[in-house]
Amino acid sequence: MGKIIIQHDFKKQLVIVYLDGTLQSNVTKGDEMFTASSLNPGTEHTISTHTVGTTGLINQTPVSSTARTAPTPAQTLIVGNVIVKNTGETALVNITLDSAPNGLSGYNITVTVTDSSIAQLL
Repeated sequence: MGKIIIQHDFKKQLVIVYLDGTLQSNVTKGDEMFTASSLNPGTEHTISTHTVGTTGLINQTPVSSTARTAPTPAQTLIVGNVIVKNTGETALVNITLDSAPNGLSGYNITVTVTDSSIAQLL
């Protein structure tokens, strides 16, 4: 599950935190942090805050921003069986990624050889 961490430089007594329009927490000056957890991966959320002064007066104008949770980690991809018949022969395997809406950051490709006595990776 994804999470969003909100840190605030407190000059006020209290910050009221909303996530996607729903009240989440009242964060006090001593805490200075709120973590929204159990969010779906790769989803965008709107975070809004209202500050409360030491006299209890609430700033009615929220400060809002958006944040996106990290995408779902890639699943294991098995690309068929590659057969190489002769010593020194090579094989080429094309791997196509159909979609990467958030770019390639966070993706890894791991290639392994089951029997290293008969093949190597270059």
